[in-house]
Amino acid sequence: MGIVVTPEHILTCAHVINQVIGKQEVEVWVDFPFFPEIQAICYGIKFKDDKKDIAILEALESVTKEITPLRLYHHQTNLRQRNTFSVFGFPQNYQAGVWVYGEIQDKNTQGWIQMEVPRSSGYDIEPGFSGGPVWDEMLGGVIGMVVAADSNKAHRTGFCIPTTILSETVPELFVGQEKMVFPDTIVGNLESAKLLISEVQELFHEPSVWPFECKIAIDKIRAVWDVHIIRSYTLLDAEETLSDNQQALLNGLRVSMEPMKYDVGQLMSKMIAFEEITQDDSKETKRENQQILNMLDKLKSSILKVSE
Repeated sequence: MGIVVTPEHILTCAHVINQVIGKQEVEVWVDFPFFPEIQAICYGIKFKDDKKDIAILEALESVTKEITPLRLYHHQTNLRQRNTFSVFGFPQNYQAGVWVYGEIQDKNTQGWIQMEVPRSSGYDIEPGFSGGPVWDEMLGGVIGMVVAADSNKAHRTGFCIPTTILSETVPELFVGQEKMVFPDTIVGNLESAKLLISEVQELFHEPSVWPFECKIAIDKIRAVWDVHIIRSYTLLDAEETLSDNQQALLNGLRVSMEPMKYDVGQLMSKMIAFEEITQDDSKETKRENQQILNMLDKLKSSILKVSE
């Protein structure tokens, strides 16, 4: 697996490259299975650090415009334990790949983030996932790169190299990414909340919503309240002196907190119920879908009213 960090560069694990080519400095052909119309592209090895287990591939031919970077979340001051993550990989005997979902834990002494997969989940993190992006569903971005799994399968534990370490190792590839993530500020958290709502709106504007997409949408809306709105209020309330703009924000939040909390609760209940009827092309499904879109518009308008 690998992570597109610029249109011409892919981030992956050094051990993945070593398994493919050994110690030779040769070209690597990269496939894009979610885009079957894109043929394999030839990449050279731009950088490889076996100790840190990080490698960068650079395209040796023109790259199609469909290959775009993922949003890398490396302002990790508001990374939360128990956030939901998703990873995709190609374990042995699964040629079409599988998804794994779980919860973020804390970092170990290497600085790697520990990831726990619940026992009720169908698949584990195992060989075939290394180099892939770890997507934090609540923050709406990539927080790390899968690097290892516990050899004791009873633990159902994996590890990822956080984007903070990746950006320190190859900083030149992360310059443009700074603008893609809002910082941990009052305004930044409100902007992140609006971005998550927009992503859920885009999902529900599709003709059909799959159950796992519904789960992702629920996590994003939970993050709007649990992570970003609460964080905005906490940051404001902690300020000893407030500017006129900050005071207006605080007043707006105080007035809107309870209504927004109620709206988020109603929206999540509606989405949980909708999850059970997805893929049903009935009038009821379309009506419920439209109600969710209307509720998303209302929540976004509430945040816009506060932030403006």
